[in-house]
Amino acid sequence: MSESFRIEHDTMGPVRVPANALYGAQTQRAVENFPISKMRFGRAFLKSLGLVKRSGADLGQQIGWRDTGGVCDGNNIAACGVPVVDTMGARGGAIHSSDEFLIVGSLVERAQLSALTILRLANGEDL
Repeated sequence: MSESFRIEHDTMGPVRVPANALYGAQTQRAVENFPISKMRFGRAFLKSLGLVKRSGADLGQQIGWRDTGGVCDGNNIAACGVPVVDTMGARGGAIHSSDEFLIVGSLVERAQLSALTILRLANGEDL
Protein backbone atom coordinates (compact mmCIF):
# COMPACT_ATOMS: atom_id res chain seq x y z
CA MET A 1 0.00 0.00 0.00
CA SER A 2 1.50 3.35 -1.00
CA GLU A 3 1.59 6.31 1.34
CA SER A 4 -0.60 9.28 0.38
CA PHE A 5 0.79 12.80 0.26
CA ARG A 6 -0.41 16.37 0.12
CA ILE A 7 1.40 19.30 -1.49
CA GLU A 8 2.50 22.14 0.82
CA HIS A 9 4.10 25.37 -0.39
CA ASP A 10 6.71 27.74 1.02
CA THR A 11 9.10 30.29 -0.45
CA MET A 12 11.17 27.47 -1.93
CA GLY A 13 8.16 26.07 -3.82
CA PRO A 14 6.01 22.96 -3.48
CA VAL A 15 7.00 19.95 -1.40
CA ARG A 16 5.33 16.58 -0.82
CA VAL A 17 4.31 16.03 2.81
CA PRO A 18 2.78 12.79 4.12
CA ALA A 19 -1.00 13.27 4.25
CA ASN A 20 -1.18 12.34 7.94
CA ALA A 21 1.72 14.61 9.01
CA LEU A 22 0.91 17.35 11.51
CA TYR A 23 3.44 19.73 9.97
CA GLY A 24 4.01 21.64 6.75
CA ALA A 25 6.61 22.38 4.11
CA GLN A 26 9.49 23.67 6.21
CA THR A 27 9.40 20.80 8.68
CA GLN A 28 9.24 18.34 5.77
CA ARG A 29 12.36 19.94 4.33
CA ALA A 30 14.09 19.49 7.69
CA VAL A 31 13.02 15.82 7.77
CA GLU A 32 14.44 15.28 4.30
CA ASN A 33 17.68 17.17 4.88
CA PHE A 34 18.41 16.10 8.46
CA PRO A 35 17.25 12.46 8.72
CA ILE A 36 18.41 11.96 12.28
CA SER A 37 15.56 10.06 13.85
CA LYS A 38 12.22 8.36 13.27
CA MET A 39 11.26 8.90 16.93
CA ARG A 40 7.64 9.71 17.67
CA PHE A 41 6.39 11.87 20.49
CA GLY A 42 5.67 9.81 23.57
CA ARG A 43 2.50 9.79 25.63
CA ALA A 44 3.92 12.12 28.30
CA PHE A 45 4.80 14.77 25.73
CA LEU A 46 1.38 14.56 24.09
CA LYS A 47 -0.24 14.86 27.51
CA SER A 48 1.87 17.96 28.17
CA LEU A 49 0.38 19.53 25.05
CA GLY A 50 -3.02 18.85 26.63
CA LEU A 51 -1.84 20.69 29.75
CA VAL A 52 -0.98 23.73 27.62
CA LYS A 53 -4.41 23.59 25.95
CA ARG A 54 -6.15 23.31 29.35
CA SER A 55 -4.15 26.24 30.69
CA GLY A 56 -5.11 28.26 27.62
CA ALA A 57 -8.77 27.34 28.01
CA ASP A 58 -8.73 28.41 31.66
CA LEU A 59 -7.34 31.76 30.52
CA GLY A 60 -9.91 32.10 27.73
CA GLN A 61 -7.26 31.51 25.05
CA GLN A 62 -7.84 29.12 22.16
CA ILE A 63 -4.65 27.12 21.71
CA GLY A 64 -3.83 25.28 18.51
CA TRP A 65 -0.69 24.06 16.79
CA ARG A 66 0.41 24.53 13.23
CA ASP A 67 3.58 24.68 11.23
CA THR A 68 4.45 28.36 11.03
CA GLY A 69 6.98 28.01 8.27
CA GLY A 70 10.57 28.94 8.39
CA VAL A 71 13.48 26.84 9.46
CA CYS A 72 13.50 27.76 13.12
CA ASP A 73 15.19 25.79 15.87
CA GLY A 74 11.82 24.51 17.09
CA ASN A 75 10.89 23.03 13.71
CA ASN A 76 14.29 21.43 13.22
CA ILE A 77 14.41 20.01 16.74
CA ALA A 78 10.87 18.62 16.47
CA ALA A 79 11.67 17.08 13.08
CA CYS A 80 14.49 15.19 14.79
CA GLY A 81 12.00 13.66 17.21
CA VAL A 82 12.89 15.79 20.23
CA PRO A 83 9.88 17.22 22.11
CA VAL A 84 9.80 21.02 22.06
CA VAL A 85 7.17 23.64 22.80
CA ASP A 86 8.40 26.50 20.67
CA THR A 87 5.07 28.11 19.89
CA MET A 88 4.15 29.63 23.24
CA GLY A 89 5.84 32.85 22.17
CA ALA A 90 4.15 35.99 20.97
CA ARG A 91 1.75 35.93 18.05
CA GLY A 92 2.27 37.75 14.78
CA GLY A 93 2.56 36.96 11.12
CA ALA A 94 4.70 36.70 8.01
CA ILE A 95 7.25 34.83 10.12
CA HIS A 96 10.85 34.68 8.85
CA SER A 97 10.30 37.40 6.24
CA SER A 98 10.99 41.10 5.89
CA ASP A 99 7.26 41.65 6.58
CA GLU A 100 7.28 39.78 9.91
CA PHE A 101 5.24 41.52 12.61
CA LEU A 102 4.33 41.15 16.28
CA ILE A 103 0.89 41.49 17.86
CA VAL A 104 1.96 43.45 20.93
CA GLY A 105 -1.11 42.41 22.95
CA SER A 106 -0.09 38.79 22.61
CA LEU A 107 2.92 39.33 24.86
CA VAL A 108 0.69 39.48 27.95
CA GLU A 109 -1.48 36.50 26.98
CA ARG A 110 1.54 34.32 26.17
CA ALA A 111 3.25 35.31 29.41
CA GLN A 112 0.08 34.29 31.28
CA LEU A 113 -0.07 31.00 29.38
CA SER A 114 3.58 30.20 30.06
CA ALA A 115 3.30 31.15 33.75
CA LEU A 116 0.16 29.09 34.37
CA THR A 117 1.53 26.05 32.53
CA ILE A 118 4.85 26.20 34.43
CA LEU A 119 3.02 26.70 37.74
CA ARG A 120 0.88 23.63 37.09
CA LEU A 121 3.96 21.57 36.23
CA ALA A 122 5.76 22.82 39.33
CA ASN A 123 2.75 21.90 41.48
CA GLY A 124 2.79 18.37 40.06
CA GLU A 125 -0.44 18.56 38.09
CA ASP A 126 -1.08 15.18 36.54
CA LEU A 127 -0.42 15.22 32.84
